[in-house]
Amino acid sequence: MSEVILYASASALLCGLLPSFMKTGVRRAAPSVAAALFATVTFLFALGAAAISGTLGSLQRIDNAGLLNLALDGLLDALVWLCLFTALSTGGVNRVMPVYNLAAAGAIGLTALLFQGRVGVWRLCCIVLLLLGTVLMESRQQKGRGCQWLLFSFLALAAAAAQLVYEARCLPALPGSVQRLMAALVAMVLLWCLSAAGRSLNGLKKLQLEDWLFLLLAGVAAGLAGLCDTAVERMGDSTYVLPIRCCAFPLMMLFARIFHKEKMPGAAILGLLLAVFGMFGLLLNV
Repeated sequence: MSEVILYASASALLCGLLPSFMKTGVRRAAPSVAAALFATVTFLFALGAAAISGTLGSLQRIDNAGLLNLALDGLLDALVWLCLFTALSTGGVNRVMPVYNLAAAGAIGLTALLFQGRVGVWRLCCIVLLLLGTVLMESRQQKGRGCQWLLFSFLALAAAAAQLVYEARCLPALPGSVQRLMAALVAMVLLWCLSAAGRSLNGLKKLQLEDWLFLLLAGVAAGLAGLCDTAVERMGDSTYVLPIRCCAFPLMMLFARIFHKEKMPGAAILGLLLAVFGMFGLLLNV
């Protein structure tokens, strides 16, 4: 039991640090290059996880249809990270992440719309709480460069919601480590190709040591969080996992305050609490 709590807490802490690392790393980097570097690190972690778990042999069982499905999953993965890095390059963590945090609610809505799934009163109430909390958190006047952050936050939300639905419905029956490995591989290749096509690779020369360090830290945080989640899943006991996972969201806001001096007024703090309650309710009902 103590190991489950330890791994779940580590995952929440790493996920809380991740957006601040991403925002610091993308300050002087083109979003496509930053996302490509990030995806490279996460791919290396996914490769190591698959090798350690002994699931690499499952790659031989993937047929053409399975490869196509995994490639589409990797495409959605690339879209999520590209949009998030673009949003964080112009918007604050405590503005971008509340919108992105609606991905679970968006996935429920997509499932209900496309597959006639039932939402239920409990989920509907949780979604209302989550939406109300997000509105309160976003009610402040934005200081920054226009609303590009908002557009790409919604694009990241849409891609993440679509990915959740797609992974639940369309991916082949393979170990999770292999699925994550293939998605990371496709995302990495696509993002590097996009960077090369957009001539963003020239910007690598402008990156300073701090930029490289924080992009590396972002990839390491995402990779380690994935390993912790895998360890928790293998142990099977999720009694204490749900409330701990919900702590990742307020930790994101806390680290945004520490690293980037982003302030939250009283209404935004109330919105944060409502959003956390909504998240916990949705996770509890999964």
